[in-house]
Order: sequence, then C-alpha cells, then structure tokens
Amino acid sequence: MKATFYTIVALIAFSANSLFCRMTLAEGYIDAWSFTTLRLLSAAMSLMTITKGFGVLVATECREYGK
Repeated sequence: MKATFYTIVALIAFSANSLFCRMTLAEGYIDAWSFTTLRLLSAAMSLMTITKGFGVLVATECREYGK
C-alpha cells in the first residue's frame, strides 16, 4: 500500500513539473538557457541535501550496529 501511494505521488509530481515547465517556457517568463541552468543547480542542491541526510543516517545506524 505504501509503495502504491508513493508511486502515485511521484507520478503526480512529475506531471505537475512537466506542466509548470511548459507554462514557464511557453509564456516567455524565462529563456531556455537560464531555465536549464536553474534546473541543473536546483537538482544538484537537492541531491547534495539528500545524500548528506542519508549519509548521516547510515553512519548513525552503522555506529549503533557496532555497539
């Protein structure tokens, strides 16, 4: 049940992202190069945040397992 819920949430998020991207580029709010740069930087920041969080979690679990 959890996997189904997370799958549905992910699909909705991807769909919304696609629609927001199309609206932003079609209306001319931002040019393609700036948009691409912004997305790459935000993706890099998100990945760094996720890996830092999971790195701390894994290190804590490993320390507790060794006790």
